[in-house]
Amino acid sequence: MSLCKVGNVACLFFCRTSTSACEDNDFYCDAILTQSEKKLDIIEKILSLCNASLIRNQEGLLEVLIDKEEENPVALLNAENIVSFSFSKSLQKKTDGTKVTYTNRNSWSIDTFYSMLDGGSYDYTSDIVDTLALDYVTEYEHAYKMAQRKLRQRQLQPREVKADVGSEGDYYPLYSTILLQLPHLLQG
Repeated sequence: MSLCKVGNVACLFFCRTSTSACEDNDFYCDAILTQSEKKLDIIEKILSLCNASLIRNQEGLLEVLIDKEEENPVALLNAENIVSFSFSKSLQKKTDGTKVTYTNRNSWSIDTFYSMLDGGSYDYTSDIVDTLALDYVTEYEHAYKMAQRKLRQRQLQPREVKADVGSEGDYYPLYSTILLQLPHLLQG
């Protein structure tokens, strides 16, 4: 089974089926399924490896959403068009890196490496690391990209802002870039 939208990198792979967009981004997925799992759970795991997710649209059909870089925001929200606003800060320890576990495609053994935020090596005396076990990932480059993405998200998004808007919010696609201009935020 293979699914890939043209021009995007959201791909599903079974039995080493691949497409050129995914190969260009070094996104590979190999697995032998020996336990019963729901099909949607497996598909959601695979899509998460490609920075995508599966949702039901307004008609009740499944749709693939891809988290990708956008040049222009779709909306600008400020005090005039926000109905309510909440702000929460994450109090988790800031991690310096991630201990990543994945299955190596060459030897089919479980490999582990440390991916550090500063690009250096792991120092067990001072560095704080969390763990990341990647199912279906079989390439080092893909595992490294996933670990770095997780570290960068934590570094760049230490807080969560929820803004309720009126009915115009129905037209903002999920995963869209939206700018906030509020006096509560030090920066937009």
